[in-house]
Amino acid sequence: MNIIYKELIKLMDDYYKCDSMMTKELILSDIKLLTEALLHLDAPTLQLFKKLL
Repeated sequence: MNIIYKELIKLMDDYYKCDSMMTKELILSDIKLLTEALLHLDAPTLQLFKKLL
């Protein structure tokens, strides 16, 4: 699960640093997929990430 958290943090950082809307959409898609994975692993954590998005 720590790997998912670390990857989400990296993706969010990449998202806010990115200037390309197309790339941002791809990153956001990855963020959503990892967030869904967290839903199956740890429901309380999902609520935290949904607030961040």
